[in-house]
Amino acid sequence: MKRIKKGESSKDMKNLNRLLVLKLLCTEGKIKRSEIMNKTSLSKMTATNIAEDLMGACLIKETAVEEGAKGAGRRPTALTLSEKSPIVGGIYVGRKSCSVLFCDLCANKISEERREYKEINSAEDLVLFITELFSCVKSKIDREILCVGISAPGPLDRNKGIILSPSNFFGINNLNIKEILENKLKLPCVLAHDTACAAQGELLYGKGKGMDSFLLVHLHNGIGSGIIVKGQLFDGAMGLGGELGHISIDHKGEKCSCGGRGCLENYANEMNLTADYNSISEEKLDNTSLKEIIKKVNEGDKAALFALDNFLNYLSAALVSALNFIDTHHIVLSYHGENGLIEKMLEEKINSSLFAGKYRKIKVISSAFKGDAPIIGAAAAAAEEVFTGNIKITEEW
Repeated sequence: MKRIKKGESSKDMKNLNRLLVLKLLCTEGKIKRSEIMNKTSLSKMTATNIAEDLMGACLIKETAVEEGAKGAGRRPTALTLSEKSPIVGGIYVGRKSCSVLFCDLCANKISEERREYKEINSAEDLVLFITELFSCVKSKIDREILCVGISAPGPLDRNKGIILSPSNFFGINNLNIKEILENKLKLPCVLAHDTACAAQGELLYGKGKGMDSFLLVHLHNGIGSGIIVKGQLFDGAMGLGGELGHISIDHKGEKCSCGGRGCLENYANEMNLTADYNSISEEKLDNTSLKEIIKKVNEGDKAALFALDNFLNYLSAALVSALNFIDTHHIVLSYHGENGLIEKMLEEKINSSLFAGKYRKIKVISSAFKGDAPIIGAAAAAAEEVFTGNIKITEEW
């Protein structure tokens, strides 16, 4: 049991314990009462009282579970989220499209839509596009919305809620998107880097559950990463951490749009994937994607394997530098495409050149959410605001 700190009332502690149990239930999906005590160190009476409080607020419900052979006696039950419980929203503001998602606090999807941008010539156009899509998706649901997470490309200032100056982003700079959307949507919002959101979602609901630390790498219209250290998201003082695509792998290399030279994204990108493929293939492609290259490799296309191998050589070079600094043993890959191939190839490349490689081995796994990690992560960022008590789930608490 946690001790009450100075200046903290017993009511504060009760609310913290309620949120602790709610988060546990939401990330597990379903949990028995006895497991609450085992996983939180709360007493039986405290755990029972909290479960009753959560049910009384219509946040959770009790449900029967199938367990072993049927027989006489009371059937075992578990606690799970109620269909009447409030929900959270997520907005992924990408470079080519925008997605809006509503889900419950267990990350079960309720309504979602993605739209390609039409004509965006200003920040006003972008905000109008987002709000219209949000309203369209929101009109399909009838549950209370607690908070909305906004997932966007960097650089950004998470604390002030401002998108600063992303490259290839309609020339938009210093957009106070958090304040603008809070005013238009009439809902509390939280802004975070898209890959930080992806890492948050993986930690709460995906393959990162139970991991002490990992590096999430998102491959889509650039290369970004989210960092989890000691079970917590680490994205820096402003939210600028995780810009893996702007690690320099050649200080004399090409100038990047960020102002640096030899950045990873200058080499590991879809334009170079296409060029590498065309350099040895009789079939010439005008444009290709990582997803298409992976598909071709699995079909036995040698030119595709050559292009993918070059792409992963660049990526592994940057990751080895990052891993030597962060010292985690897990990489989670988020991308669109069939899983398995690039995880195996990348793992071999990294482990063959890692500092102190005799004493550690890096495991590369695919994200539970594939290329959708940033939009799931946006909702996860909103859910984390609820779990930490920054957003009140009921007026009484």
